[in-house]
Amino acid sequence: PLGPRVGQLEHDRRNAALAPMGNATSAIETSGDCHGTAARRQNNRDVFGAGVSAFRQELSGDGCPAPIPIREASMRARPRVVVRKRPLFEHEAAQDFDVLSCQGGTDVWGEGDAAALWVTRAMLAADHRTMYCEHHGFYADAVFGEAASTAEVYNAVLGGPLQHGSTTVLCFGQTGSGKTFTLAGIIDILREALPSGGGRWRVSALEVAGNAVTDLLHASARCVLRDDAGRCTRAVLLPASSAEADAAGEVGAEPSSSGAPCLLVGSAAEAIDAIVDAARRRSTHRTGVHDASSRTHAVYQLEPVDSEGTGRGAGGRLCLTLVDLAGSEWARDQVSHERARR
Repeated sequence: PLGPRVGQLEHDRRNAALAPMGNATSAIETSGDCHGTAARRQNNRDVFGAGVSAFRQELSGDGCPAPIPIREASMRARPRVVVRKRPLFEHEAAQDFDVLSCQGGTDVWGEGDAAALWVTRAMLAADHRTMYCEHHGFYADAVFGEAASTAEVYNAVLGGPLQHGSTTVLCFGQTGSGKTFTLAGIIDILREALPSGGGRWRVSALEVAGNAVTDLLHASARCVLRDDAGRCTRAVLLPASSAEADAAGEVGAEPSSSGAPCLLVGSAAEAIDAIVDAARRRSTHRTGVHDASSRTHAVYQLEPVDSEGTGRGAGGRLCLTLVDLAGSEWARDQVSHERARR
């Protein structure tokens, strides 16, 4: 029943049957090679691109392909999901087109309507002639378009929570999606945002590669995971020889005496410097997306401590954890890695 004109968007509202998220279709009648996903997209990119543009116009108007969920006050305790869309790389734009459309706002912590990211697929009908766009909506608390700066993301995500106790930022996505880029920008902003007064800070930086855990602050010293008395999992440094311990020492930093892989430093600025230095030591490898893809998980944590060494958000104090996960793989990138790195 869909019309043949590009941009005619009569939506198939099959949300319940297909998935618990929005779905829509728009028909495109065109000639050319339409067999095979890659050929269909590349040989008809102008036509499909026009279909995406028409869909975006509808999103910006009064039309809505599917209802957007409402966030209620009772949901405030749950984690927030924030999507950041990056621009196409030059080599991507040369042979493909942008299929991601943002809908909704950037209010991470508020109530009311959520946001959505729509993904467009280039499809072929059963007659093997008619091509059409299929749009799938994925809901989130906030969606930032490719024009948004890291500072905008930081202000929306951490501007308020940074003042109130423990906060965790976890970056997840495909290889090359901008996780490390975003987290590096957030760390740079933290240099100015954290309290500049005196007082010691505890900082840790762990790298996780499969079952191996290493301490990036102490020459990649090996660690093991143990449960403490409160059933919380902690990383503990394995004993090292005296020579290794001397090589692992940091100038101006005091190793923790608890056996935990962390440093006690004299200011927030020194804590940020330690994390930046640790980030440079992460393992990277070439992939089909770019030359320096992060192939491990990184977990950074920093918190102010009092004279007795009390921290970890005690008494509502700041405890910030930053997690940069290794990229999830495209199937074509699997050939770039040995089995351990997959």
